[in-house]
Amino acid sequence: MRFDYSDFQTNGIFFPRYFHSLFSIDRKTYSKLEEEYDDFGKDLPFALSEIKKRTTDDYFSKILMAQTGAMNYAEYVFPTYKFIVSDALWDDWLATIDPHKSYCRDHSLHQPLTAYIACKLLGYGDAVQSLLLPNKERLLSYCARQMLESPQMKYLRDYFTELYPNYTRIPKLLYQSFAEDVFYETAIISSIFHDIGYPWQYINRLSSSLRIADPKFASTIGRSLDDILDAVCDRLLAFPFYGYSTVCKARPVSTWKNTLKMLLDRAFRTTHGFPGALGFTFLNDVVRIFPSDLNFNDAVFRFILDWGAVGIMMHDMPRIYKGDKNHSGVPTLRLSFERDPLSSLISLCDILEEFQRPQARFVKSSGALKIDYPDACDYSDLTISGGKITITYRFKDLNTAIKMKSIRKEEVADYLNLMNGYIDLSQLGVKSVECRVIS
Repeated sequence: MRFDYSDFQTNGIFFPRYFHSLFSIDRKTYSKLEEEYDDFGKDLPFALSEIKKRTTDDYFSKILMAQTGAMNYAEYVFPTYKFIVSDALWDDWLATIDPHKSYCRDHSLHQPLTAYIACKLLGYGDAVQSLLLPNKERLLSYCARQMLESPQMKYLRDYFTELYPNYTRIPKLLYQSFAEDVFYETAIISSIFHDIGYPWQYINRLSSSLRIADPKFASTIGRSLDDILDAVCDRLLAFPFYGYSTVCKARPVSTWKNTLKMLLDRAFRTTHGFPGALGFTFLNDVVRIFPSDLNFNDAVFRFILDWGAVGIMMHDMPRIYKGDKNHSGVPTLRLSFERDPLSSLISLCDILEEFQRPQARFVKSSGALKIDYPDACDYSDLTISGGKITITYRFKDLNTAIKMKSIRKEEVADYLNLMNGYIDLSQLGVKSVECRVIS
């Protein structure tokens, strides 16, 4: 299955609207936020005009096309996105040219393209057209079945039942189709906003050097630990930190709260996934009608948003999972399609989306400085033969392919190697994974 920008232009993303936020929004609160935004925010046309001045025509036109689709969809599923999209686009451009990190790439285009990959892998919402797995099941059908049957996903079923106690009234004949619709919509929402936390990480990166000059200021950037803990503890976001176990979540050991605080602090400061999930959750909560019992649409959609936040958080957790020289790894954070197919899919799509990712390039000539935004990769490809998965990246020229070969192979191994890769693929019938880099 090949993924490239031309295919994205032709087929786009099928944006599902089975469930939506239109009737669960507190209109008075939303109007108040709009008034504040009109007073203090930067409107989108102005933001885009400033981005256009700072990018090439080709890069800007692609951002505009991709983000237009995302913003139109957000009106139905994430209306408060409009309050941060301008700054998100600016911060993404700043991060792209930022010297704090030597290898910075686009995210404004990357997120919709990641959603396109998720869309294509899931058959544009049609299970029969979704990816055929080594175990001979279709990907969308398999993920939905895990939601309904996997013992390791009882936490998810219990969470939904708490939101909608009348769940058992749904005819069982509709369960599979219902689960497929829910999974597909959650995957699209989670993937198209999965890097929404980059502004937070960018701020943390900028403040890191201030820890020497002003440690008190640098240590208070963002939320307090107690505030983060309160925001997470009663939501789906908490379950990965308890090994996705309902029992562990309900009956933790006495020492776990301190350990959890340290994990949350690391995740908030060193990843963009966790602050993105918190921001996504807050922006949806702040305009939600509450308290009130939930009708079917509102219960399902709140479930979709809460689970989508988990996908946003977990796609960027491999460094926490594996640990580093200063911190031990956290094996219980390992993803699998048996207990968190959503986060597993978002993480897989994220590493597949290598094509059309511009990186700022600065060239000095005759005393003048020029900047352009070349993209190095033409397409990504995922094939399955027997129990073997092969991921291929085609780069535009041999020199770039040679330069990128070790980087791509290392990332694929970090995520997918069968021994301890971030995503456990064994239950899909995968026996080996190969990464190919060609030109």
